[in-house]
Amino acid sequence: MHILLVEDNETVASVSVDLLTPLGHSVPIAINGNQAMDALKKEEGNFDALVLDAMLPDMNCEKSVKGVRSLGYAGPIIIWTGAFESCPDNLNKKELAPISVVLKGNPM
Repeated sequence: MHILLVEDNETVASVSVDLLTPLGHSVPIAINGNQAMDALKKEEGNFDALVLDAMLPDMNCEKSVKGVRSLGYAGPIIIWTGAFESCPDNLNKKELAPISVVLKGNPM
């Protein structure tokens, strides 16, 4: 799979790539929402999935998802976060789906 990883934490991004690459996935990294939008435009949406950090320095969760969808990307988005409350409940609206939210780190 060709997976766009949108993650601003260098360590988390590096470990993610190290885990996914040996499984045969190609995983380009964007470190903020604007880079993610640029990657989607450049690749013309040819990603099998997006893994999106909910708390980016330049875009919140809702703005990121809506921006991705506005560019025509209709594939799955996996939102991962250490702060579940950072994503509004309305993101699973029909026009924005499919979306999954995954907690990263220790939620305790």
